[in-house]
Amino acid sequence: MNKIKAELIVIIAHVAGVAKSLVAAILPVLEEDLSSLLAEILPIAEQVVISLATSPSTGKEKQAAAFDQIKTAATAAGIQATTQAINIAIELAVANLPKASTAISGTQVPPSPVVPHQAAS
Repeated sequence: MNKIKAELIVIIAHVAGVAKSLVAAILPVLEEDLSSLLAEILPIAEQVVISLATSPSTGKEKQAAAFDQIKTAATAAGIQATTQAINIAIELAVANLPKASTAISGTQVPPSPVVPHQAAS
């Protein structure tokens, strides 16, 4: 029994080593893909967030509307945006909202809190 446990540990260690090497090789590609995707959808997200900033809706309602509008606009533009990328774009757009709204209107609009969209399980 101890010999089987020892062999199992060796196999698990080998698989873990392979998995670690695989992640190390794939991670730069994934980061580059996310970066490219965000570069494409962030301008869309900024426009949507600015348009919703003065809405009397709650933060959750604004986030849901922003998510839907960004997803629709991205799809229409041929962009395959993931839930995570859209949520990140919304967060970045909200963080930039005071600066962006000042540049557009000359007045600053305080951002309302945004709750990330939950992916369907």
